[in-house]
Amino acid sequence: MKITIKIIFITLLACFTFVNGQTNSEILKRQAIENIQSGSFVKALDRLKNYISLNPADADGYSLRGLCYEKLNDYQNAYHDFKRAKQIDSTDSEIQKNYLRIETAWKNSIYDEIEIYRTKTKTNPTEAENFLKIADNYILLENYQAAEKWYDDYLKLDHNSTPEEILRYTEAFAKIGLIQKGETLLSLYVQKFPDDWRLFTRLGYYKLWSGKNDEAKNAFKSALKLKPFNKEAEEGLKLAESFVSFSIEEMKPIQNSYLIENYSGILLKDPNRDDVRFNLVEQLIKSGLYEEAYSHLKYLAPNYEGNSRFDDLMEITEEGKEEYYDRLINSYLEKLDKNENDKESLIEISELYNSLRRYDDTEDLLLKYIAGHSREDDMIYLLAKTLSYDAKYTEAYQQIESAIAINPGEHKYKILAAKLIVIDKDEEKYEYAHKLLDEIIIRNPNDVDALTFLGRLYLLENNFEKANNYASLASRMDPSHPDLVELLFELGQKTPKYQPQKEESLVKYEPVKIENVPQTNNLEIARNLSLNAQCEKAIEYYLDYIEEKAANKELLLELADVYNCAEEYDDAIEIYNFLLERKDEYEIQKLKAKSYYLKEDYSETINILSKYAVDHTDDLEMQTLLADA
Repeated sequence: MKITIKIIFITLLACFTFVNGQTNSEILKRQAIENIQSGSFVKALDRLKNYISLNPADADGYSLRGLCYEKLNDYQNAYHDFKRAKQIDSTDSEIQKNYLRIETAWKNSIYDEIEIYRTKTKTNPTEAENFLKIADNYILLENYQAAEKWYDDYLKLDHNSTPEEILRYTEAFAKIGLIQKGETLLSLYVQKFPDDWRLFTRLGYYKLWSGKNDEAKNAFKSALKLKPFNKEAEEGLKLAESFVSFSIEEMKPIQNSYLIENYSGILLKDPNRDDVRFNLVEQLIKSGLYEEAYSHLKYLAPNYEGNSRFDDLMEITEEGKEEYYDRLINSYLEKLDKNENDKESLIEISELYNSLRRYDDTEDLLLKYIAGHSREDDMIYLLAKTLSYDAKYTEAYQQIESAIAINPGEHKYKILAAKLIVIDKDEEKYEYAHKLLDEIIIRNPNDVDALTFLGRLYLLENNFEKANNYASLASRMDPSHPDLVELLFELGQKTPKYQPQKEESLVKYEPVKIENVPQTNNLEIARNLSLNAQCEKAIEYYLDYIEEKAANKELLLELADVYNCAEEYDDAIEIYNFLLERKDEYEIQKLKAKSYYLKEDYSETINILSKYAVDHTDDLEMQTLLADA
């Protein structure tokens, strides 16, 4: 299936699940228990993850999942699940017994690992990584005193610690009250990593705990300069400005930062942990990191849109982003009011305005600045980009020509100039556009923008063969590039078979020579279009390709997916019927049932799936679809 179509189905099924959540929860739980009884622990885990997402306050879900992790010898995850189950229901004696058992097994496994690394430190006392592993394991055991010792030994051997390691190290110091030691270490590492806002934030709290409020304020301000409006630093700055001493226990932002690091680390190892990703989103929102939270929510969206937890977090994030942008814009405007030559703030607010499509605001600011700084080609380039975003191509071209005149060696200026000529279809400048694009490709043969727009330029000149050649090259680099998809579509519309044109129709300028380039066919165009959700356009190219080359089962199923994407469900069903007449297959019956569901013909969906319900109890997708129908 195409990725786009998969996402559509997953999204629909996720939404259906939440409409009738309780019924589906019971099915999931029952199937998970059956899987556990038959020893299919991995299958049970998948079901329990979905069950817990629907019932996050049910101790049974965590307890059952803990049993699965235990059977798979994943004691750490088992421990955390039983611990969560115990927190939800502290009266359940079975959960209590399981928790105590797995806690012992988990800690024993950690101590076994510590012992392995201890042995390695004796046989190879100069290998710093072994000392770090021991320290990290003691952190898991919450034995911070022991962790401190091994971190010390690690730092003696390796002076190239990462910011993440220093944050973990100073977390241990905070737990055992070694404030001066943590302050000294952080003071050193903010100099080593002057662009890491997390280190400055952590240093601010250590300064605050030491009663050094003025130094704390400086640290928090440095963090906010690197990461404006992050709540952790903002709250610390408020505390520092109050001139009141605070204990470590009162400094909750430290724990929040630790949780963000912890959840991020888990997702690096296992990006499919949606439960962890939700927890990370909540902590990012608490810290005011709305952009980061939004990126994780976009990842979760296909499976969770319609779920109350997801929708609430998305609403909070979008409101927070809007508020964040308003505050950010006001802060930059204040800086520009104080110093109209503050170039850094001008660039930041221009990029921000453009992301919000407030092009007129950007243009006004840049024109005012350039009036007094006429030789700053980078700012003229920024103005040209903004004008092009606003479809003011003639004005944009005038500006980019000025930038090229000042700095003729900058390739991104040439790219923009050529793009503007092509987009504006300025025939008088086609030869100049050829020259610009060929210069770029000679220097970087893999430049997708240059390849794509050279293809578009040849298409404007009706040289379909060369246009197709460059489209093929660009497709190898980035087949989903939006400008490339448009080029492929236009190629198909104007000349489906890409016949070469007569020599006299070409311009005089000789292009870069490209040999042995495969021709782009209708199937490649169709797949590019469907990948970019242009399904109705894609169908025409699928049909042309099938007419020319014939089709196998896989290609017909691919076409059926695209019909569903285009909401032409009857055509998709016709394909499935055609295939089923030749061989009755369960998977194709299931696809046919999905098409009926999307068509809102629920009775036919039930008719198809009901006869498979008993024999395919382990197919969550089918069972969920049947229950929702």
